[in-house]
Amino acid sequence: MKLNFLFITLLTVSFLSCGTKISTPKGETNIEIPCSGPDFESSKSFIRSSSEGLSNNTKGAVLSAEKTAVRKLQDKIQLLIKSVGETYESNIIDGQRASYSETVDNISRTISKGVLSNVKTICSKTTQNNQTSLYKHYTCIEISSEILIKKVEENLSKEARLDIESNRNKFRKIFNEELNKQR
Repeated sequence: MKLNFLFITLLTVSFLSCGTKISTPKGETNIEIPCSGPDFESSKSFIRSSSEGLSNNTKGAVLSAEKTAVRKLQDKIQLLIKSVGETYESNIIDGQRASYSETVDNISRTISKGVLSNVKTICSKTTQNNQTSLYKHYTCIEISSEILIKKVEENLSKEARLDIESNRNKFRKIFNEELNKQR
């Protein structure tokens, strides 16, 4: 009898330790949204943006989703570069700080617009609502964080008065720290 109790207890503990599946409450249905979720979020290696677009034709839905995804990606890039710039700015001598801050603002706008040729679509799916006949397009785009930092370094290097060459490794370290915060 004790052996059966011990066996059942061990079996129960081992079953529960394997993990339990979280069930959906009654009356609700799980919905999986295309091109979204953990596989489509920004990471250390890529900055990603997902979006959806709705239209009465497929082309309009695709264009709407892509335009919104690009805008969201540009916003993420600008925010990331400004955040890196503000952190890096604290390491600059006071007399150069204002010049650096203005340059980073200009560079963040320039780069967010200029990197679009390096953007890659990693997910694209179009659906049609059976009741309304409207098309919905889902998309997710990404840019390599390595390409992005190289573009930032190129643009900052053009600014001779900033002399970022000597601090390139520190800038890269701050960039990677800020990228990890974006997750």
